Amino acid sequence: MIKMSIESQEKPNFQSRNFHLMILISQTIGITAASTIPRNAIKCGPLASVICHVVTCIVLGIPLLYMELIIGQFTALNSLEIWKVRPFLSHMGHIVIFWQLLILITNHITCTFVIHYLFLSFENPKPYYTCGPWANLSCGITVTNFTINQDCIRSGPKYGYCDDLYKTFPETQYYGKIVGAHFNQLRVDWRLCLPSAISCLLIYFSCFKRRYSMQWFLGILTFYPGFSFVLLMLGSMVQKGILLQYENAMDITFEQFNSKFSFIDVLTTTIYALSLGTGLVVNVGASCSFRAPCYSNAIITMAANIAFHLVVVLTMAMMVCPFSFAHAMTPERTANLRLAHIFERIPALLREYDNNSFWSIIAFSSYACLSLRTSIVIYYNLLEVFSKKFSNAAKYPGIVTFGASVILFVVTMPFLGNMIKIFMSKSYRRCIQLVPMLVVAIECFVFIICYGLERFCEDVHFMQGFRPSNWMKLSWTVSSILLLYVCIHELSDLICYSSSVEFIVGVSIFCVVALYGVGLAVVNVLVGWCRKQPSATLRLSGAWRPRSELLQRSRAMFTAQAMTKEYLYRQYHLQAGILARQQRANRTRIVNTEI
Repeated sequence: MIKMSIESQEKPNFQSRNFHLMILISQTIGITAASTIPRNAIKCGPLASVICHVVTCIVLGIPLLYMELIIGQFTALNSLEIWKVRPFLSHMGHIVIFWQLLILITNHITCTFVIHYLFLSFENPKPYYTCGPWANLSCGITVTNFTINQDCIRSGPKYGYCDDLYKTFPETQYYGKIVGAHFNQLRVDWRLCLPSAISCLLIYFSCFKRRYSMQWFLGILTFYPGFSFVLLMLGSMVQKGILLQYENAMDITFEQFNSKFSFIDVLTTTIYALSLGTGLVVNVGASCSFRAPCYSNAIITMAANIAFHLVVVLTMAMMVCPFSFAHAMTPERTANLRLAHIFERIPALLREYDNNSFWSIIAFSSYACLSLRTSIVIYYNLLEVFSKKFSNAAKYPGIVTFGASVILFVVTMPFLGNMIKIFMSKSYRRCIQLVPMLVVAIECFVFIICYGLERFCEDVHFMQGFRPSNWMKLSWTVSSILLLYVCIHELSDLICYSSSVEFIVGVSIFCVVALYGVGLAVVNVLVGWCRKQPSATLRLSGAWRPRSELLQRSRAMFTAQAMTKEYLYRQYHLQAGILARQQRANRTRIVNTEI
């Protein structure tokens, strides 16, 4: 009877599994991954960068994704509650929720500008291809000034003034003057209000019925970006300069890779792109059934991630070729132009395409889907955590979703002015990537090393039916130290070489979060010490257990059986060792007798 009850509660729902897989794929293939990974790849050599990304995903990405799914699935606790299993780290859930809110705001701002550029793609001529009244006198100088064209484009950057040549591109001046600097904090143009309102409205319609409405939106938004990038790759194959430039653009000889590759950049980008340390993966695991195959879910998610980024990187390598051919530049020099990937580089590369209006619509619509999909997933996770924390809110999902959408629209409005430069800057994004990496390092240390690697593997064995491999164990053990080292290295590098306002804002947020986490942990330990209960504050609480009483009893029986098997196993080896020593002693005695 008990066995039947357990099986009825734990039987996986395949429809539910498809929904969870869509969420996992959506949050691991977002706008950040689709822009950062290709941008770094074309600078360091696409072929070698793809190989390094695949190896990093297999060696570290799959184990860490699997670990976070296990943590949420074993306890059925979301990213806010899971940290309460260690009382002195109970406040870490607040940091994770704060970081989800920060990522949601940043991603919504990006989505707003992507939709703005999508609307501009329907205009003819496009504003970012012309030197309008917003441009300065240097706009398009590479086309109008033959000397500068020869000195800086065809012959290479021999002179100092060639370093800032990218600032004369119409795409750069439009992004800098119209999108970034023309608007102020008190007045935002309707051209940004409208995309922001459309984004919030789509988020509301996708989440007002929670998973019942969300699965339809995710189905469309998951399929379209992959299809559009495949279409863009096929369209790039028929453009001018592909046959002449593609081999150099792929960096088959690994020349760019040998001079510019950085393993820390690859690791940082991979961890952030997979949404590890943000609590999103833990929330997905917490919503799954206890026996759900989280290992196969991690493998499928990672396979989709690798396939998507392979297509995107190959497409970007092809997109570089027509621009390099038209300006008589090498693909390496084209890749090294200091352009914002989505809003400056993509329009500049598509300018040399035949029928560039169509390809601009395809490119920006795919980026709009990616950014909107990421916002929907984060928004949905925050609503689930909020509804579980405040049970009354769960009774009115439509009203709560509408109110949250309005708040998102109002809160992000001031950031669409001059403050957009902060959220779009590379220094700021490098800083905010450090907190998720630090959280992953703490997860490995708290839930695996301190808890005990063998005990954690035993929990996995009970839940999944098999023990983690040695590769998983080694990856979990090493990741804590490796990721902590990368955080310290990146922070010291930023402090030494960055001094912009964007950097100051990013480092300030990181330092405040880190001081809050460390300071409150020390306070909790001191409070436990004053109460003469230091061990109760540090040790794992009773919250680390399966959700139902039946599963808890089964786990206890599983532990007793494992201990019995371990005892019999050791007794067998002990008897085998004694027998082997007796046989060696008998052989030695016989030999001595014969002598």
